[in-house]
Amino acid sequence: MFFTGMAFAGLSFYFSSSGGVISDFSSSQASAQTGFIQKREAFVFRRGPVFTSSIIFFSIGLLLFILLISEVIPPAG
Repeated sequence: MFFTGMAFAGLSFYFSSSGGVISDFSSSQASAQTGFIQKREAFVFRRGPVFTSSIIFFSIGLLLFILLISEVIPPAG
């Protein structure tokens, strides 16, 4: 649950932002090939319900993971 929450939080952050480094790299590469200089956009992060729910899921998973490691919750088996 912890690792799944971390993956979904990372993916939702990536897809809800304005691109960042990858967008800058592709713009630079296109400028180098064509000779046209493109206007760069500032990094914008749009926090929505998907990102918020994945952070909550990540937090609950982290709490349960810590409780499992500290042996408060017994391992299944």
